Amino acid sequence: MRLPVSLAFILVTATAAAAQPVGGPQRMHGLWQINVLEAGGERSFHLCVGAGDDVLAHLDAAATQCEPAQWRRDGAYVHMADRCSGAQGGYERSGRFSGDFQYNFQGELQVAGTAPRTLVVDGRRLAPCKALKAGEMRPQGSPGGNLNLGQ
Repeated sequence: MRLPVSLAFILVTATAAAAQPVGGPQRMHGLWQINVLEAGGERSFHLCVGAGDDVLAHLDAAATQCEPAQWRRDGAYVHMADRCSGAQGGYERSGRFSGDFQYNFQGELQVAGTAPRTLVVDGRRLAPCKALKAGEMRPQGSPGGNLNLGQ
């Protein structure tokens, strides 16, 4: 069976672009619930995502100064790598994420250095932001009641 030339071109172009470097994923604007699990326990928080979204910004509290992350797409996954400095010296992070980033994403972030650790991340969009402004976050269970979920 022969594919029409335009369909064949689209398939070849999409396949070639699949392993290309990309910028970090952009989540849909709105209120997100983020869960981060690591050996020391789990933390959950609500985050209002707006313009200039950075998926890594609130995941790794130890990351104080990081180079811009290098992102690349490979099939259903988006991979990232960067170098950071912190109170315990320099270290490298690498991660693999999946999901549509419009309503959900999940992944794993490896931190290699003097205190290696692994963070397992799960995020899902809940609703538009109402009580929080873009970039604001609130730990789950903190005072403030039902943030944005329409009571």
